[in-house]
This record gives sequence, C-alpha cells and structure tokens, in this order.
Amino acid sequence: MSGQKYRVCFFFDHGAGGCLWADNEITRQTFGLGPVDYAIARKMNKPDAATLQLIDSLDIWHARYYKHPLPFGTTFQQAGFHGFNKALDTLLSLLQEQLQHEFDIIDGQERYGENEMAEEYQEMEKSRMPETRKQARR
Repeated sequence: MSGQKYRVCFFFDHGAGGCLWADNEITRQTFGLGPVDYAIARKMNKPDAATLQLIDSLDIWHARYYKHPLPFGTTFQQAGFHGFNKALDTLLSLLQEQLQHEFDIIDGQERYGENEMAEEYQEMEKSRMPETRKQARR
C-alpha cells in the first residue's frame, strides 16, 4: 500500500451479507466492491472470528427486521431499535479498533427509530381484517 489508507464505508444493505464496502480505488482494487468483510479477513487476518460472527448476526437481524412489509418501511419495534443500534455501535467500535492502522472507516449506517406511522397503519389494517381473522389473532 503506497502510504494511502484503505477506506471502507460501514453499513448494512438488506441481504447483502456484510457491512464493509470499498470506498476508494485502492480498497476496490485490493478487496473488490463489497461487501468486503471476508475479503479483508482472508487477506489481513482481521477482523477476528468473533467480530465476523457479530457481522453475520447483525446482517441476519437487519435483513429479518428491515423487510418493508409496511408501506412506510421497517417493522422494528422500539426495543428492537435500541438493541440493534447498540449492537451496531459495538460492532463499529470493534472494527475501528481492529482495523484502525490500515483502514479509515466511514460510518454510513442509519440508526433506526420508531416510525410514527406504524401504530396508525397497524390499527388501519386491523379494521380491514375480516372479523374471524381478528378473533383468531387474539
């Protein structure tokens, strides 16, 4: 590497399988476009196995909850937001600690919050549901 640091952007994209995306030419040439989490691990022996496992877990969590079944976005519940956001911050800290000498990491991950329309939409859907289905759900 010619004095220039590798640069990656940290974010999860629905079902992509990782969270680190090449953000400059030297990173793209060395590791590919992205996600490049495992390409980095193969070539540099970091991040460590526990951090890669956390990436995989958060990728699954993100894909499961951020699936757009509602017309306005995510189905995360408030407790889910807090847990997911806290886990994101933990992962980002681990990545920064382990990769800091070779990589600049740009935090591009949105932190999620409750959608104000979620409750209203769910009530509207309940009112449109046939009476027998309403009773079965209780």
